[in-house]
Amino acid sequence: MKKILLTSFVLASTLFWAALDNPETYKEAMTEQINNMHAAESIMDLQASANAFLRISKMHSEEWLPLYYASLSYANIGYRSEGDVSKIDAWFDEAEKYADQAMELSKNNAELVALKGYILMGKLNASPATRGQSLSPRVMGTFQKALHMDEDNPRALIMLARMQYGMAQFMGQKPTDACGMVSQAQQLFAKEASGRSDSNALMPAWGNDMAEQMEGACGKVAAM
Repeated sequence: MKKILLTSFVLASTLFWAALDNPETYKEAMTEQINNMHAAESIMDLQASANAFLRISKMHSEEWLPLYYASLSYANIGYRSEGDVSKIDAWFDEAEKYADQAMELSKNNAELVALKGYILMGKLNASPATRGQSLSPRVMGTFQKALHMDEDNPRALIMLARMQYGMAQFMGQKPTDACGMVSQAQQLFAKEASGRSDSNALMPAWGNDMAEQMEGACGKVAAM
């Protein structure tokens, strides 16, 4: 009986992943996994999402988005991890590996450059005292590069604002410029949301929660 159930499970799994050759099924699978990733409550959930995106990538090796989301899943694991810096770095190294693979498929892609900045920012956050001086310029330069490629990319803008906000705090200055960028990023997120359609439904749309958090921080500074 167990053998029959195992055989049935393997057959069903095989048929499901084989069905991804169908463009519509690919879109449905990607949508489901993107939703799962955003709803992830644990590192285990994010690991499952990364694995699912990598399986999709194997079936659609010409597509950069499955690798993008696998990378993003690993980066988010890194951000949620605590403790041993070398173990945290290992998650970001995995994220960087898949981001690099995606870049081989999609050249001059601002979303991928912004993702690389997000990964690098995670490595900085893992040990800011020892890495701040060396990594901060690289992180900010990466976000600036993404914005040079696409000035309307809200993820690159809000993460650059986050970096500039931190720099202003470190220098004992008011984060006026950073908070102005937060406002601009919120407008870009709203524009992005209003422009969503079936044709771009799988494209990255995360980061607005970061903008909302930054808005709150800027509001507190303004009230002081």
